[in-house]
Amino acid sequence: MADVINAAPELVTIDGKPLRIVNIDMQETENFAWRMATAEWATKDHPKSKEAVQPTETNDHEESFSIGGGNERIQEAITQAKFGSSATDFGNSINVQGDGSVEGVDILVPTMTRTMVAYLPDSVVNPVYQLNLRDAVGKTNSDSFLGYEAGELLLLSVAGSKRGEEDWHMQYDFSVGKNRDGLTVAGISGINKKAHEYLWVAYEQDEEATAKRMKPTATGVYVATVYETVAMGATLKI
Repeated sequence: MADVINAAPELVTIDGKPLRIVNIDMQETENFAWRMATAEWATKDHPKSKEAVQPTETNDHEESFSIGGGNERIQEAITQAKFGSSATDFGNSINVQGDGSVEGVDILVPTMTRTMVAYLPDSVVNPVYQLNLRDAVGKTNSDSFLGYEAGELLLLSVAGSKRGEEDWHMQYDFSVGKNRDGLTVAGISGINKKAHEYLWVAYEQDEEATAKRMKPTATGVYVATVYETVAMGATLKI
């Protein structure tokens, strides 16, 4: 057995990828003086590897995601019922104040983050690349990326650490949203909003004849672009 172990190289390279020895199997033969040995080599992320770690070869990738709840302030309800014979009909406007302003309410909405880990060659993660990453944070994807439509990803952060002289462990964190078309808000329809755009409603106040108090009427719905865009595929190189 010792002769086989000594004869089998610990590391071999096939198609440019290093393989480590993970198993040696000995079998008897008809000649008791001889044994048949079979050796197996695999990448270091293989379950049989002594290192038994996640893929960490150059150009490998890992992905993870998290879904939770976040707060979002809305001014208009899906539906709203009023009670009381003298109650003012505010439509779907929420928490209307005495001066007719619409305060709205904070609700729980789903939030999703996605994390990509890539092991990039040192030649890619050069100073220019690092500066491009700095400028890309806080921007949304200008075109389809990682299976998401333009505008659905917002780059939250990037972190990198160098491993030896060959490559970098890079981590990219994204906020994932959903583009929505054909919305109706405050009775105004045909609204298109990308995931990370900001929607708000403008009101004017009129006095309601019966209750003698100010009543808001939506005059317009606005969708504001608050983040610049970046071609993430070309910039991040993952």
